[in-house]
Amino acid sequence: MNSGQSSYVWQLSAVTDIATDRGWGTASTRYCKVSVIASSTGIVEQLNTEDSNAGYGLGGVVGMYGSICGQRLGMKPQG
Repeated sequence: MNSGQSSYVWQLSAVTDIATDRGWGTASTRYCKVSVIASSTGIVEQLNTEDSNAGYGLGGVVGMYGSICGQRLGMKPQG
């Protein structure tokens, strides 16, 4: 970057969840993308995470399954 900062992006390996019930099932693949901007001295100035898919159905929409980034990075939910 022109300012001397560095930009890094990691995509953590995907997780596929499969739920079945009485002969039918649903598969959901989720991954976590982490983006970091670091100063020229290596200090993290900005960190963003992006969940590819929060899960399936209404539960995924309301965040019932939690964040795959939070799970993969060992973060505790904030209340």
